[in-house]
Amino acid sequence: GTRNVIFPLGVGYLEIVEAHDESLARANPFGRLVLAGLADADIAGRNESLFAWSVAVDDASAVAARLDVGMMSLSRAGVSVQLAGVEESATDPTRPFFLQRASGQESPSRRPADHRVEPMGFGRIEIAMRTVADWLDVVPVGETQCMLSAADASSLLGVEIELREG
Repeated sequence: GTRNVIFPLGVGYLEIVEAHDESLARANPFGRLVLAGLADADIAGRNESLFAWSVAVDDASAVAARLDVGMMSLSRAGVSVQLAGVEESATDPTRPFFLQRASGQESPSRRPADHRVEPMGFGRIEIAMRTVADWLDVVPVGETQCMLSAADASSLLGVEIELREG
């Protein structure tokens, strides 16, 4: 029920997803996540929305067990992933869902891309969450500065994409 386009950013990637068949999208957790984001955008009077983010993990089933959440498999165009926490991300989009790639599958961030500028990856992601400590046992680390703060209301505060040109 969904289709996507991936924009590699060197370290990390931006994935644009749409629901092309609403009835099929409603039949699975990832499709419902997409539809929830589109509904939020509609309420806010926008045509699109940055409504979900994911954290790559080595063992999605361990994360699902720790959080007592469901798991699902998603396969598309030769790529297969295990996802945990998708339904919960749909109800609170500042909570990431967790993604485990099949063994040997390269991250889409490394794919060649025909950008007019050279992206280096996400520089910063800033998110206010009601349940920081409960949801993420560790703050994601790496080349991206991930700033999580506790707040009464959850919201995506900002995303910065670094470019080689500055």
